[in-house]
This record gives sequence, structure tokens and C-alpha cells, in this order.
Amino acid sequence: MRMFFSHSFVISKFDRVYMKKFISLIKLLKDEKAAAAVEYALIVALVSGVCITSLANLGQQINITFLKVASVLEDANIKAE
Repeated sequence: MRMFFSHSFVISKFDRVYMKKFISLIKLLKDEKAAAAVEYALIVALVSGVCITSLANLGQQINITFLKVASVLEDANIKAE
């Protein structure tokens, strides 16, 4: 039985590569060991995101503290003169 299509589809090299990668990803997600690895990778990404955000906030707080100390020392120096 032959099927005739009104449009011919041309698949580019990029599309073939993309589909192969997509199929590989689907196979990887179906594999339980790979699924566990993906879950661990997501957990690591989440924890690292929280760490980066916390450290950025901590850095800003340390900067503010140093600026306050510098201001107090500068005021003390002016008063001492």
C-alpha cells in the first residue's frame, strides 16, 4: 500500500542531528541509572544556585560593613586632627 503526500518534506542535516540528540535524550531519560544521574544533576544545579545567591548577598553585606567601618574611621581621624 503506497501513501502519497501532497508535500515533500526535506530534512536538513541540522534537523537530523537535532532529532538524533533528542532521541538519545529520550533513551537516556528512560534508563533508570541515567534518570538518577539527571536528578542528581538537577539537585546539584539547585544547590549551587542557592549557594551563589547566598554568597552574592553575603558579599554585599560585607561590603556595606566595610564601608561603615571606613566611614567611622574617617570620622574619628577628622575629629582627632
